[in-house]
Amino acid sequence: NPFKVPSDTELFSVRDKEIKKAQAEYEKRKTMKVHEKTTYSTKMKAKSRLRRALKREEEEEGRTEATCEERLEALQELLSRKLAMKKDYALDRETFHGYLQDRKQIFFLEYAIAVKREEIEKMQTIAKNEEEKLEKAERRMEKDAAMFDEFLKENHNNSVEALRIARKETSAKAKKITEIHGITTQIKKIQSDISRFEDTLEEYKMYRDILYQLSPREWQEEHRKRCKKRKDMSTEFRHRGILLLTFAGHSRVWSLLEQIQIPAESCQVCKSVPI
Repeated sequence: NPFKVPSDTELFSVRDKEIKKAQAEYEKRKTMKVHEKTTYSTKMKAKSRLRRALKREEEEEGRTEATCEERLEALQELLSRKLAMKKDYALDRETFHGYLQDRKQIFFLEYAIAVKREEIEKMQTIAKNEEEKLEKAERRMEKDAAMFDEFLKENHNNSVEALRIARKETSAKAKKITEIHGITTQIKKIQSDISRFEDTLEEYKMYRDILYQLSPREWQEEHRKRCKKRKDMSTEFRHRGILLLTFAGHSRVWSLLEQIQIPAESCQVCKSVPI
């Protein structure tokens, strides 16, 4: 029925029939004679038309989605107008071929739109995943930055505390060094005094020996007895834990004897040797 619009299935079946028919014509032309075949110029014109058609199809496929939709609407409107105009006319072969071309363009446009939509969805999915990764990376970076700031703060506090302790230790060390220097000076002074006192003691011992040699024998016997008695008393005092320094003429010895209530005569000290 030429007044009824065929379905898509019928259109594809018609296209297959035309392809088979074209193949049959091609096989038929192989067996045709030279004068029966078309000329070279006719073939070139057909090829040029085919190239233009293919180029036009490639340009149409490369359009953006909005342009494809607009062209689809325009073609649908044009097709509807053509169908409305063809209701009163018979559908010849050329008009049917144009209709097939329009349907083909519509199919290609719909396919291009579907492909572009699928690509857009894929790109949106990829962009969403990348945004999620970026957000996760930003959160990790913020967390690392916070941890690093905390580490720097703790390190600063530790450095301040270490500096404070170092200053305190340095001050204490300087104080101890000063004390050590003072004690060393005192030790040297005491050692000097000890050396001086030892020299004085040796001199006094020399004087004692000289005086002892010059003294009478009766006094020497009496002195030996006193020394023996003094030695016995010193042994007794040592057992009691008391140490007496017996230097002749030393005021501290006499005051110590008075404090412990021991008479000076009981401690036989030679008063003839001057200090």
